[in-house]
Amino acid sequence: MEALVAIFAPAGGAHALAFTTEGVPAWLEPGRSGVALLHNQPLACFGELAAGERERRKLRQPVYLATMDLELLYAEGLRRVTARDISRFQAVVRDFSFLFPDTAVWQAIADAIHALSLPDLRGISPVEIFRDPKGEAVPAGRHSLLLRTVFQADDRTLRDEELAAASGRIVEALTALGGVQRA
Repeated sequence: MEALVAIFAPAGGAHALAFTTEGVPAWLEPGRSGVALLHNQPLACFGELAAGERERRKLRQPVYLATMDLELLYAEGLRRVTARDISRFQAVVRDFSFLFPDTAVWQAIADAIHALSLPDLRGISPVEIFRDPKGEAVPAGRHSLLLRTVFQADDRTLRDEELAAASGRIVEALTALGGVQRA
């Protein structure tokens, strides 16, 4: 849903999209489905077909479905596409491993990093999110996040000092959100 909405330009940007489990249709499996909201209006229902519906149709494997209000999405208009030259210089990947409270959401983490306005930051992505139900590897009420960043300059090879400074700012921003860096 996020990738699809990213093609469009909703007012409020990424904050215009939210997800909930309230209002999920009965034909979707509770706990395995959700509703996407755009400007607090239902945009899509998605998830696994409910077990009763699956049995009624004699389906043996899980079936995943989604319905979407395209009229609501089309009203937002398309995002303006911009292009830039591909850098001749090598990209540098840095991974960060943090423990966060379960209340910390990805959008807040991404926004905190984007707010740093690091000029050579080309991308951030969550590589792994881990919650330990037993509480042995990760304490209860917390989750582990492996965050991957990509740095690349258009005009030069990045120096170690530049990367260390940018990494330090990212660690400070994530710590301010309640994150604890893992070794």
